[in-house]
Amino acid sequence: MTFLKVKEGSCPGQILELREERVLLGRHPQCQVVLDNAAVSRHHAQILQSHGYYYLEDLRSRNKTFLNDVQVKGREKLKDSDRITICDLVFQFYMNAPPVDDSTVLEEPISVESDSVVWSTQEEKIDLPGIDFDADEKATKQLSTNPLESSSIIISLDVDSGSSVHVTLNPEVKLRAILSLSRALSKVVQQDEVLKVILDTLFTIFPPADEGFILLKDNVKNKLYVRASKTRQEEGFQSVGNAQLSMTVILQALRSREAILSADAAEDTRFAGSESLQSLKIRSVMCVPLIDVSGEVLGIIQLNTKNIRSQFKSDDLETFSAIALQAIMAIDNAALHEELLQQSDMQHDLDIATQVQLGFLPSHPPEVAGYEFQDYYEAALQVGGDYFDYIPLNDGRVAIALGDVAGKGIPAALLMARLFASARFQLLTQPTLSAALAGLNAEMASSGLGHRFVTCIFALLDTATNDVTIVNAGHMAPLLRTASRTIKVIAQEESGLPLGISPNEQFIETTIRLKKGDTLVMYTDGITEMMDKECCIYGRERLIRYLEKSPEKVDDLVAGIVCDVEQYSADKQHRDDICIVGIHREK
Repeated sequence: MTFLKVKEGSCPGQILELREERVLLGRHPQCQVVLDNAAVSRHHAQILQSHGYYYLEDLRSRNKTFLNDVQVKGREKLKDSDRITICDLVFQFYMNAPPVDDSTVLEEPISVESDSVVWSTQEEKIDLPGIDFDADEKATKQLSTNPLESSSIIISLDVDSGSSVHVTLNPEVKLRAILSLSRALSKVVQQDEVLKVILDTLFTIFPPADEGFILLKDNVKNKLYVRASKTRQEEGFQSVGNAQLSMTVILQALRSREAILSADAAEDTRFAGSESLQSLKIRSVMCVPLIDVSGEVLGIIQLNTKNIRSQFKSDDLETFSAIALQAIMAIDNAALHEELLQQSDMQHDLDIATQVQLGFLPSHPPEVAGYEFQDYYEAALQVGGDYFDYIPLNDGRVAIALGDVAGKGIPAALLMARLFASARFQLLTQPTLSAALAGLNAEMASSGLGHRFVTCIFALLDTATNDVTIVNAGHMAPLLRTASRTIKVIAQEESGLPLGISPNEQFIETTIRLKKGDTLVMYTDGITEMMDKECCIYGRERLIRYLEKSPEKVDDLVAGIVCDVEQYSADKQHRDDICIVGIHREK
């Protein structure tokens, strides 16, 4: 992991952790490291990682980028302790964690895709990415001891989950605001509409507000994103990409987990040195973090005014904080609503996928004089990776295919569909069973399946001779139950590698003759690997013992195997896909 340490600038001693392969430095909110300086270009420079090395590149900036006081032209390789100068900001590059002194503040880059803040998933002491809460608390206490005349702080309110907002000023205003927002929110459920209603209500309640922003946390990317913004001048919602706001106030609210009111942000000592507040001409600010009952930060709401004569007051912050509590519930409900819709859509897609997959499988066993066929198929999830098929050949013979794709669910089902089509093609076009399995293996090995593999077995029944030819690609060996109830394991030693491992694998054919009363059983490992409450597998030996005493009719035999496995199972639910094919020669 590499780091940048601020040597000269507004935050000397600050350390930025560089986690991504491409880190942009510049003034634009979409940069991973946002440099709040008017002299810095929007996309000023970038640090790239390639094959363990790091490079610095200037992005055609106005005021150039310098490496060890030499102007960067093209890509320059970075070495440990190199100095990077961008305008009046100086960074030192470290290949490993730099030494930390008492004045150092650890911070990850502020990654702001559409104005986002990288969020910490580390230990609870850390409120912001890489910022030591203890060190930050000391700095906050130092600011709070400054004379009041040097600051325009009006009030800060604790809005954490364990606290409540106590209203002492104008409670009727708070009640009207909450009732108004409740009525408005009762008519919408989608998140975009909920956020719009919240901002509309806030602009109605707070006439001084010129700008409003709502940022929400993306749990997947671990960042805050601007999800809604509004300006009174345009009386409409801006596109998120055009939103301009200062991260200074937001970071302060997130660090303290308190609602913040600043009557005059430009003179507030908490935000001293913030060039974004100056450039955006922000005067009075209210900012409230949205913290749910579990203590998780959902996002933040901020209102700005640019008119020094229309400042927010302490009772405004109390009302604003109370409205934020209502907003938290509405945002939570909207998120749950969207999640339910997504689950409903996914379930609908899975239902269709189930029907499509079942359409691949034979709808009924083949009808062959002198033989009975029976099969059983059940996926552990709605779709699965087990597969079987009957393929009648032109000369009257019947090919039987059975396979098991590693894994289960949608990825396995997709590969199963590929296997179904390819197996049919090979069995219908190749002269021998071994050639068909070799062709299927070569196709699977060259199709970019990654680390997935497929076990598969082909059987070819010749009803004229009652011979069954078998080739096996790493699958469970078939079991033959003779008329005398003797159980034989077929073609185990002749088994080759699973499909997709070795493209040149050759397979050995084994031929047996079915006598009257004989039954051949092929199955997948969902049968033998079923577990009881002691986590002991069902196993092949138990299956053999069942076959020794199982019913003669093949449909009763297959149903009996399934029943015996389910009785053995601890939770009565299949942890893997199950597939069985039985072939019985009648007496």
